[in-house]
Amino acid sequence: RKSAPNEKEIAMSSKAAITMLSLFVLCLAAMPAKASPPPKNVLFGSAQRTDSTTSTTFVELVPTPGQVFTTTGQSTFLVQFFGSARLSDAGRAMDIRAVVDGQPLNPNGMRFSGTGFTSISYSGFLSNIGPGQHKVTLQWLVTGGTGFMSNRTFIVWVFPQ
Repeated sequence: RKSAPNEKEIAMSSKAAITMLSLFVLCLAAMPAKASPPPKNVLFGSAQRTDSTTSTTFVELVPTPGQVFTTTGQSTFLVQFFGSARLSDAGRAMDIRAVVDGQPLNPNGMRFSGTGFTSISYSGFLSNIGPGQHKVTLQWLVTGGTGFMSNRTFIVWVFPQ
């Protein structure tokens, strides 16, 4: 059994992240100027390591930025996540979601199942977040066995409304 991705899997994960980010930037560029103001805050973080969990309830995926953003008015948070994941046992699943102040983004996460390292991605948003300080984290759980997460990238945009 593999416990860490090989060079080909790392390259595939990185390529998937770059592709998704490029598509998002192109979508933003194609939007009319009045559609949305530019993001007020942007955070980009990555980790080139493998972590594991056996938790069947949501726990924080460490390290994620756990960044605290301060907003002065109503805002929309957009989160993108890319990584390489695998499970120890066939027939099990891994759920991953982003949360702002403990509130799940829309859509409420993604589900993965597979015993070989596979590139995964998730995008979510949460609107109508009031002024103040807000913590953004990533959470995960498994339905049994052990889940592994490797070589991940976490991007957060905060747009004023």
